[in-house]
Amino acid sequence: MSNAAPMLYRISDVMTMLNVSRATVYRLVDAGRLTKISLGYRTSRITAESVDALLATHTGEGSNGN
Repeated sequence: MSNAAPMLYRISDVMTMLNVSRATVYRLVDAGRLTKISLGYRTSRITAESVDALLATHTGEGSNGN
């Protein structure tokens, strides 16, 4: 078994990581900023790649270098 980061996150995990509500996670999905994968009836996950990309776009945002 590997200690690698998961490739898919639960909606609740993304909520915690981004410190946002469930509704905001779904808004980000609808806006195309997060990628949701449906695994079955009432089961979906968010790709780690899309979470990483979203976090990368906000890293350092608003910083003026001081």
